[in-house]
Amino acid sequence: MGLNTYLNSNIVLDLVCHSHPCLNGGICTDDQDSGHTCHCPLGFTGHNCEKDPFVLIKPNISLSETKTVSEGNSVLTIPCYAEGIPVPAITWASLENPSLPRNARQLAHFLVFKNVSTIDGGHYMCTAKNKVGTDIKVVQVIVRAKTDKQIAPVIHAPSSVQVKYYLEGRLTCNITGVPTPIVIWKHNNNVIPSSGNTLVIHSVTNATTGTYTCVATNGAGSSQANIMLEAKYDVPSIITPPLTSIIMAGHSHNFTCKATGHPTPNITWTYKMYIKHTADMPSHQLHSHGSVLTLFSSNTQESGQLTCTAQNEFGEDHASISVIIRSHAYPCAVCNGNGMLYHDSCLCSAGYGGSCCDTVLAIDYCRGKNCHHGTCSDGIGSYSCNCYAGYTGNHCEQETNECASNPCQHTSVCHDYVNRYSCTCKSGYTGINCDLDIDDCKSNRCLHQARCIDQLNGYTCSCTTGYTGKYCEINIECHRHPCQNGGICTDDQESGHTCHCPLGFTGYNCENESSIMIPPSVYLTDTKTVLEGSSVLTLPCYAEGVPTPNVTWESLDKPSLPRNARQLGHFLVFENVSSLDGGHYVCTAKNGVGTDIKVVQVIVKGRYERPHIAPLIHAPSTIKVKYYTEARITCSVTGFPTPNVTWIHNNILVQSSGNTLIIRSVTNATTGTYKCIATNDAGTSQANIQVKVTYDVPKIVSPPLTSLVMLDNLITLRFTKHTTDMPSHQLHQHDSVLTLFTINTQDSGLLTCSAKNEFGEDHISVAVIVRSPNPVG
Repeated sequence: MGLNTYLNSNIVLDLVCHSHPCLNGGICTDDQDSGHTCHCPLGFTGHNCEKDPFVLIKPNISLSETKTVSEGNSVLTIPCYAEGIPVPAITWASLENPSLPRNARQLAHFLVFKNVSTIDGGHYMCTAKNKVGTDIKVVQVIVRAKTDKQIAPVIHAPSSVQVKYYLEGRLTCNITGVPTPIVIWKHNNNVIPSSGNTLVIHSVTNATTGTYTCVATNGAGSSQANIMLEAKYDVPSIITPPLTSIIMAGHSHNFTCKATGHPTPNITWTYKMYIKHTADMPSHQLHSHGSVLTLFSSNTQESGQLTCTAQNEFGEDHASISVIIRSHAYPCAVCNGNGMLYHDSCLCSAGYGGSCCDTVLAIDYCRGKNCHHGTCSDGIGSYSCNCYAGYTGNHCEQETNECASNPCQHTSVCHDYVNRYSCTCKSGYTGINCDLDIDDCKSNRCLHQARCIDQLNGYTCSCTTGYTGKYCEINIECHRHPCQNGGICTDDQESGHTCHCPLGFTGYNCENESSIMIPPSVYLTDTKTVLEGSSVLTLPCYAEGVPTPNVTWESLDKPSLPRNARQLGHFLVFENVSSLDGGHYVCTAKNGVGTDIKVVQVIVKGRYERPHIAPLIHAPSTIKVKYYTEARITCSVTGFPTPNVTWIHNNILVQSSGNTLIIRSVTNATTGTYKCIATNDAGTSQANIQVKVTYDVPKIVSPPLTSLVMLDNLITLRFTKHTTDMPSHQLHQHDSVLTLFTINTQDSGLLTCSAKNEFGEDHISVAVIVRSPNPVG
């Protein structure tokens, strides 16, 4: 759809409705085709409910006369339901005080009190206004004082409990509160049919481990605590193994094998690799009592190996011994120092002597031995080197590689030194062995009681219900549509959301029906005219009543609605309207009180379409204009629809519309080729017009004439200026006219007229003869 979305866990949030496009109180719902649909309140129309009502109705308020509440209630909400077209504006005021109490505020048409006290009692006035009129109603709030102080529950409980497998587990919440709180338990968010402060799990297994939630509630509030139940187990370990024994033939002997582990290990015995008995030892000669095995009536042929095995479901442990059965007594019951019995005598190991190898021989085995990085220790028949810290080997000749055991965890780098090492940790870890994950949650930015989950070199926020975003900063409580019965939801940072209920419903989510019953009333236009081929036609059927009426649309002329029509809420919507959609359609509104019906006639007008014609241009190829004068270039353009005309000069757009282009002053910079481009949906056409500039070299067409002037007379000549050798007070020029006055005979001479512009000049000269009135001779 090309819409921006937020993704958090399994919640996908469509941001079209989150931007509140519906005006005038319209309700927005997601629409995969158009992005969103607005369900408009009574009287408004348009895609976003932006069109004003065609019917006007004065406000009418429905408001309870009294509201009784107990002191200490956390929230008191009083709705003021006001009907009217257009939707009335609601205001709340106190009759006894100049303003509302500090713990009260208006939310839409609700008056909301928090932590109600006795001083909140009094009369409150709701005023509803629209452009047609005003209605006023008053409610009295009665606050009953508490007789007993109530205290919200407080829970003290361990965060985790460990119990061995298959044993009984007991989880206890120590709870205080007045009145005594009611306790329920949940396991992995599923309610357990149990009550009381202690929950008993009769047999702890993997299925019964996990998070248990203890929830305590009373009239003053609610509290909860989480307890993690974990199962413990032990792998068997033999702590009292049977001992190697020499038994005289014909005698009995008891062997003991004890082991730890949970669940308690099962002890089994193997003799000569057979369970309990061998083929050549009758079963009556072995008798097992769990950890004790009795061997009796033995003979020399029955010597062999005895193995004790301790096993439970998590593992096993083994211990094996030799059993020697002799036919008569020997001088030595046993050969000491790992000596070996050979016939009737002992063969002693190095360092031992005597008939039973019970004498230690005094020999210094350290003499001449070099323990490089350690000290020599003399032993019986041998020596050993006691190495200094950081060295190993038979003669302490090797430095110990402390990094060989990979003590640095999480692929950290180990640095080996003598008798020590150090670790360079990767980002996100700390500790001597880099085994500790740095707790990034210590400085987390999770909001709205979100749970911080520590991760390697970072963290994530597990949001509480109604929030999303990286830090749970976005309130999406309304996206779950919690408001019932047509209530309008708005986000509230404190309570999560607020439902603005329609007339006749109350409750936090508008879940409670009012005792007021009003039969339906339908508002519907009589006719609707539309052009054939329109993409969408929407007919709203506004129905008021308590409870909210159910609206259905039907065709009066056909057995069913057209295939291109469907009902969406209280709207009848047609797509791609054709002449077949014309006719009468009935809107029926029903509730438990009554029924109302209205009919609208849909009139579909045929659409005449004039054929589209591509642009055609008529324009001169060249125009000539004199320098510094205005030029007008015109393209005569035909076509349907009317083409749009643009002008381009030297590949630069100079005008985006209009058939005539005006050039205010023609110069060399504004000459050249101009393109007139005409475009409509049928095509494009263009014409080139060359603008050229014209100019004239000066040409004198009325030259001054050679003149004979009488002394003291005036003469007017067409001239451009005066000369330097004639005083300026005797010449006076007005543009192309020069006047010569107060002359004498000495002023005779040559007069030159010059005409000049930036493209050239022209000259002409004449003789001026000045004479006295009575010339001599």
